[in-house]
Amino acid sequence: MKKLICCLFVLLILSGLFLAGSVNAAADKPIVFKINTMFPATHIASVHNLSYVPEILKKKSGGRMILEVYYSDSLFATRDALKYLRSGVFDMAFDFTTYHPDETPDLVYPCDYPGQMNIKLWKKWFHAPKDSYASIVNPLYEAYGLKVLNYFPQIGTWYIWSKKPIRKLDDMKGFIARRMGYGSVDTLFREGLGLSTVQLAVGELYEGLQRGTVDVICTPYESFHGFKLHEVAKYGFGPPFGNSVCTHVMRMAAYNALPKDLQKILLDSFIEAQDRWCDEYWDLLVDLRSKLEKAGVTFNTMSESDMKRLNEIMKKYTDAFEKKYPSWAPQFRKASEMYSGPPQ
Repeated sequence: MKKLICCLFVLLILSGLFLAGSVNAAADKPIVFKINTMFPATHIASVHNLSYVPEILKKKSGGRMILEVYYSDSLFATRDALKYLRSGVFDMAFDFTTYHPDETPDLVYPCDYPGQMNIKLWKKWFHAPKDSYASIVNPLYEAYGLKVLNYFPQIGTWYIWSKKPIRKLDDMKGFIARRMGYGSVDTLFREGLGLSTVQLAVGELYEGLQRGTVDVICTPYESFHGFKLHEVAKYGFGPPFGNSVCTHVMRMAAYNALPKDLQKILLDSFIEAQDRWCDEYWDLLVDLRSKLEKAGVTFNTMSESDMKRLNEIMKKYTDAFEKKYPSWAPQFRKASEMYSGPPQ
């Protein structure tokens, strides 16, 4: 009997040691986050923004946090991002507010067009002590249960791209345009020019242009090049006229569940990558313009009369924007003007 008791006692000790080891192993196991983005790995804004984060995060956290990036909507469609975040299936995603007209505020910032932004000034805006991008916009996301990790600003690069040459706004009569859900692009195409529109995700644009589902799209240089749309559309019409707010976001409940030190490391890592992207962005745009021209893309410049007309159309949008958000839109516009100016 004594032997049996001794054996049981030894087994209990060994079990305790095993469980303790398991608990310690679990405690030491890194937290792995998966983030979905609609951009391919070759898209320059992914390469110079999001793809920097895993290395920075792992180093800053000492291996306690790992980020796995899934490109080209390989986890889920960006338009479904909020559904999956809110259901708790995923904790992080790229968010493009234009895809969620009933679920997020309309965050295409109001400005006169063309919307030329000075990147050095824009970077300061992210870190300004007051009237900063974060202080104005983050509370809106937080009201929707989302924590902004970093911004994905597309600065002054939105051109109108087409398979047929466009030299003036009226050249688009009869064209079918890609719409984006809502915002300044839709105001121009649908309300201002009366074009028929089709809703297409970014990943569907190549085939849409190739098959003639759409004749004209509006998207930044980065996406036009990153998705190889220059293979099927050879004309750009500008200068740029639309700028949207895109973010990498995290479900607020998941963020709040992290220890405070890991919260700070997570945010610092995403912001460091964002700042690195801003530092490189202008040179990347100059390089992209050259590559597109070498690929046979012709750029046509909008006339002053068309630019005036464009601003009249866009005023409908900005007026509605400020009416919709009376408490913060004026502050947002003021800050936009403060950090805007001729390109660097």
